[in-house]
Amino acid sequence: MFETLQEVIKTLVPERDHPSVMQNLEVPLLMQQIRKGVLDMVALATWMAALLKTHCAPMRDEWADRMAEQITQGSQSQDPKEIVNGLTTLFAILEAMKLDVANHQIRTFRVLLIEDTVPFLQEYFEGKISRGSFQVEPARLWYLDVRNRAQQEDALKSPTQADDGLKPLEALLRGIADQLLQFTPPSEFPETFLFDSDRLWQLRATIQNLINLEIAWYIFESWVHSKNRYLRGREEICLTFRTRIQSLMEDGIDPNGHIPSAIDDDPDLRGGAHWYQNMRSIALEIARFACLACGMDDVEDEVITPIEAALEWHLTNESDLFRHFQNGIREKVLAATIASAKKFLPLSPLAICESQRAVAPSVPLVSAAPSTAVNPTSSTGGLTHTPTPSEYDIERIGMRLAHVGVLHWRVWAPLLYLRDEIADLDVGPSAFV
Repeated sequence: MFETLQEVIKTLVPERDHPSVMQNLEVPLLMQQIRKGVLDMVALATWMAALLKTHCAPMRDEWADRMAEQITQGSQSQDPKEIVNGLTTLFAILEAMKLDVANHQIRTFRVLLIEDTVPFLQEYFEGKISRGSFQVEPARLWYLDVRNRAQQEDALKSPTQADDGLKPLEALLRGIADQLLQFTPPSEFPETFLFDSDRLWQLRATIQNLINLEIAWYIFESWVHSKNRYLRGREEICLTFRTRIQSLMEDGIDPNGHIPSAIDDDPDLRGGAHWYQNMRSIALEIARFACLACGMDDVEDEVITPIEAALEWHLTNESDLFRHFQNGIREKVLAATIASAKKFLPLSPLAICESQRAVAPSVPLVSAAPSTAVNPTSSTGGLTHTPTPSEYDIERIGMRLAHVGVLHWRVWAPLLYLRDEIADLDVGPSAFV
């Protein structure tokens, strides 16, 4: 214990105090004093408290005083339990000090660590590739495939729609966005996204939840319109509806706040774990909103049953309705992602990180709801539309995906994706961005 105590304290105090630590925590001497029953625990605890209070945060001073008091009382009353309590407090203080030091170092070196991200990762992966311990050929083939598909997609656009030239980075962003949006989850992301896979799974879950919310809203509106009723204050109802459904989904989160984000947690990765667990409650909430919109006092089974059946069908099948909302959200996500990527390209990694603090939504996006489900006589139809939570979510998704994509591109464009072009033209990768 004394050896551990000595080593831990030496890591927490400056070198100028190491001689004092070695002198007061000389293990052979302390063990000899214990065997002879002459160890002065009170003096040791008092010295320890003074040393810790010199170097720890002021908020820890009370702990240090309590530790010294517990050991002093235990020694004077010959109560070993109180001495143990004092030693427990001592090690708790040391653990807290280690966290304080770690946090201080992170704050101190944060700028350096962030700015060094790209060179470090390039050196790290280049070493793994040269040793043959990291296979990247499948990722290169994946990129070439998504780039070809993006070029074909751009060829179908009119000259006014098409960009001056397809950016290689844009092709990468389209490829990843398609994997986030597809109904069936990808078996895995390309190997080059090794350190970003968790972020991408979380983005996929967020996007799939947006699609599911659109489906739920469509089911609600379709049922209301089937009764020849129209919504008044549609945007306000939509906001309340979205909030209520999301709160029901949060009921599926475990007590530790864990959200399924990996294949083992949620095999379909469409937010299904939340939606399926709460299917009945979500259907009941949709039915309740529908009955309120139609002026019905009671929520009958004949309302709940078709709504629940429709919800289950569209969540478990790649229906035309899913593809409709998938395509709508794809356009918005790509637009938001490419817009953010253009902002991030000239920025340093630190500037990219700082730019996302307290970001407000910008230009509102068009709603993805089908035109057949919208009341053309709505009183709010001609007013300027402020961004909805769904639109703000898409902007956040775009920024997060662009952040991942731009940094990923800076690492892997020269190493893999544009390796052949760079070798042929003898130019830097920035020429292709």
